[in-house]
Amino acid sequence: MSIKSRLIAITLLVFSLADIGRGDIRIKRKLTTKQGSYESTLYLKGKRQREEMNQLSRAGKKINVAFVEQCDLRQLLQLDLQNRRYSLYTGTLPMGAAMAFNEPQVPVDQELVDRFRAQSKGTLTEITTVIDTGERREMFGFTARHLKTVTVWVPQPKRCNGPDLKRETDGWYIDLLYGIDCSPDLSGSITRGSALQGKCISEYLFKRNYWLEHRRHGSSSLGFPLLESTRWHDHKGDKSVSTIEVLELSTEELNASLFQVPEGFVRAEIKRSQKSFLDRVVSLLGKR
Repeated sequence: MSIKSRLIAITLLVFSLADIGRGDIRIKRKLTTKQGSYESTLYLKGKRQREEMNQLSRAGKKINVAFVEQCDLRQLLQLDLQNRRYSLYTGTLPMGAAMAFNEPQVPVDQELVDRFRAQSKGTLTEITTVIDTGERREMFGFTARHLKTVTVWVPQPKRCNGPDLKRETDGWYIDLLYGIDCSPDLSGSITRGSALQGKCISEYLFKRNYWLEHRRHGSSSLGFPLLESTRWHDHKGDKSVSTIEVLELSTEELNASLFQVPEGFVRAEIKRSQKSFLDRVVSLLGKR
């Protein structure tokens, strides 16, 4: 996933900051879509997080990269593990929101929310209904709950033609408190920036600058997905399916060297366009 894609996710998901102090954790996951599949491994230790991804490009080229978020230094490292190079982004916003699923809810930064609302030209309300099937099973030493959800998006005013968008998920979830202590707390939300897709979604959120409002019905807490299948119904009436599966989950102590620049890596210069994009995002959300 590119720096730009990850930062777009943050602009959609940042609402509050969580003060979370958790033990070390390593989670290896596999994501499968109609375009193919790739694996990623997430490492968390105190104020630092590392997300490592292995996948093939459309041209069949192997891509092996890692993103290291150093909250204590307010900087992000992008590591090219194949070519032993790295890029450094300083003063950037924490990007843990793309991965953090923490319960229970922490207080919302109302000042930040009001600032976003004031800039919006409408509201896109995301309504998720959670259904607990009552089924339970042991997974990785945890008791997993079988939950199903249905999500629809309702715009006000409506400015995009086409049928309403809908997403259905079927998965197994556990209570897993994790995240780095500068990352926003998504509190078990199933909404992730990478999952927001479709012509109308893009038009409302980016072209028309609509405020994204979240509502959830059902008493069940979602928690962290160990196995999740998602089915999309887009504005054309087409369907697409993706799955996320946790392959490994460990709470053993991690080596601190994972969250630093590896020895022998050479620093690469950041392109002007990348700097410009990061500056715009920081300006929009406000430096903390």
